[in-house]
Amino acid sequence: SLLASAISIIDPSINIPMVILSSIIVFIPGLSLTVGLSELAARHLMSGTARIMDSIMMLFKLYFGAVLGMALGNLIWGTSVFIPPETMPIWTSWLAVTTLSASLVILFKVRLKDAPWGMISGYIAFGVSIWASNYLGVALGAFVGAFTLGLYSNLFSRIMNLPSSIVRILGLVVLVPGSKVYIGLNSAVSGQNMLNVPDLGSQTFLIFMSLVAGIIFSNAVLPHGKTL
Repeated sequence: SLLASAISIIDPSINIPMVILSSIIVFIPGLSLTVGLSELAARHLMSGTARIMDSIMMLFKLYFGAVLGMALGNLIWGTSVFIPPETMPIWTSWLAVTTLSASLVILFKVRLKDAPWGMISGYIAFGVSIWASNYLGVALGAFVGAFTLGLYSNLFSRIMNLPSSIVRILGLVVLVPGSKVYIGLNSAVSGQNMLNVPDLGSQTFLIFMSLVAGIIFSNAVLPHGKTL
């Protein structure tokens, strides 16, 4: 937050909240929230509730740190007038997915021979969800993306005789709306909208439930071959 505030003095086109979000996105517990909801759906009430509450507390701590850093940055460096930059081209989204998928392979310590399958899961999850969102909306688009990802991961499990979670988690991270949870929290606390998205809270909840439903439906249609 301090560094982003300092850079914004030099480059006013820097969106400080979005820069902070991009730097802490790896810590935002979007995947944990999704897994917790999945456990609740499977009636694993103790583990699901504990995981969700832990994720919420982690989210609050991250937000408090970001707000504190921004406040100190404004105190030290002063404030700058934000100048909206030009819109990024569409191809940068696929570049971001490639970078994210490669980073997740390293983060989750995926074996080298399984890494290509993990990266493909990211492309499938992102591409299918974006395509379906154009026709069905964001929430159902996430459902179709999660359903397709589940089928792909279960097919991988059957063919390779490996746990489906090896590739499923990598693709699921691409789909989870962790950033929207943070943005919604920021809007609720500060009253400022980082993104001009109406009904962000309800949309985020629907996406979470769509992801859970997509994984459940995919397991019903094509059960995985091996579990950890």
